[in-house]
Parts: sequence; C-alpha cells; structure tokens
Amino acid sequence: GKSIILGACSLIFGLLGFRVRCICYSDYLSHRDYQLFKDLFSAFGVEESIHYSKITQYSEESVAAKGDIRELTLDLIHGRPLAKPGESGVMPRIMQALGAVGKRLNTPNKMLQDASLN
Repeated sequence: GKSIILGACSLIFGLLGFRVRCICYSDYLSHRDYQLFKDLFSAFGVEESIHYSKITQYSEESVAAKGDIRELTLDLIHGRPLAKPGESGVMPRIMQALGAVGKRLNTPNKMLQDASLN
C-alpha cells in the first residue's frame, strides 16, 4: 500500500510541476517501486521530474549541491553562516508546495493560503 500511495503522490506532484525525489533505505525497494510506476509516469509526461533513489545517494547529492564539503566544514568551524541569506530550507518549500496545491484546489484553508508561492 505504501508504494502505491507514494507513486500516486509522486504523479500528482509531478503533474503540478514539482520535481519529486522518493528516497528509501533500500536500493532494491527504490528500484522496484520506480519500475512499478515508470510507465505511468511516462504516460503522463512526468518521468523526468520523478526520481527514486537510496537515501545515501540523496544525502551525498544534497551535500555536493551545497558546495565543497571541506569548505563547508571550515565555515562551520570558523562560525561563518552555512546558508546564504534568503535561502529557504526544506520546510518552507514543503509549505510552498502545499500552498500551491491548495490554490489549485481552491481550498479555504488559511495555513495553505499563507504558505503559497503567490
């Protein structure tokens, strides 16, 4: 059941224009789940927006995207800020996604409206 819900949610978010990353502790399960929905993702034209991977691959890519790990470590040791001003973390992006979904569904939920992208 969890794989079906994850695949369906991934499809919906992909259709809404979001890049989706599904992570799992198991490479086998991640690959299996992607294969189950690959044709459906392709049929709806969102295959390029949806990625399944093992959690270690995701964390390695996330660290690499932020810059050189040695420089980041030195910044941390020297008390320099790790994030650039104006960068948003994971929670604001999740709230933005929920806000965008809420607007599309025309929901009156105040929390969703306040978190929207505008």
